[in-house]
Amino acid sequence: MSQTEEVQVGQPHRPFGVKMINLFGRAANAFGMRPVALDEESLIQKAIKKAGSSDFGGDEFREGLRRFLASAQSEADLTLLGRLMVQGYVTDNLVNRLKLTDWRKQHPEIEKEEIVAPLFIVGLPRTGTTKLNGLIEQDQANRSPLSWEVQFPVPPATPETWDNDPRIAEDQKILDQLFQLVPGFAAMHPMGATMPQECVAVFTMCFMSVQLHVHFYVPS
Repeated sequence: MSQTEEVQVGQPHRPFGVKMINLFGRAANAFGMRPVALDEESLIQKAIKKAGSSDFGGDEFREGLRRFLASAQSEADLTLLGRLMVQGYVTDNLVNRLKLTDWRKQHPEIEKEEIVAPLFIVGLPRTGTTKLNGLIEQDQANRSPLSWEVQFPVPPATPETWDNDPRIAEDQKILDQLFQLVPGFAAMHPMGATMPQECVAVFTMCFMSVQLHVHFYVPS
């Protein structure tokens, strides 16, 4: 391709339902309405109400949360669906943090558990770390957290419900919705409810994760 040729980039594919949601959002914006609140305190209170607890185990997550919300609202050019996704993303991670804190308080013996000789996979994005994670997990001597466990960490998985926990189907439904919204994503990065999950998903509960940049345009 010569330097004078231009690349024509079309509009991304959007299902009909998504287009209708965003059309409603544009209409609301035209009348000066913001139907989805994305301020820190509103989301904090929404999570507290949903989790039935108010102890986050510390406030160190707040700086990351504030930076993420500020960038999302000033740089991401969010549609109505985008605002809904940010709201759900933040709320779900806050709820998980609340539930994990409460679980640890109810089960203080967790702090006495000893993890012997853990394995760490370290690498840059798109360098095969996910593949290596899945490969090492094939050895029954190793244990990786699965996608559904990270998405719904409380209560912890048990051997009795390892294959039929209802949260497996719930997580797969969430992933299937993602694949519908972003056609081709599964081909770039295979994901499944019972596949190993990586630390980037865990760190979202601190709002200090590369996953924030993968899901949303939040450069700052």
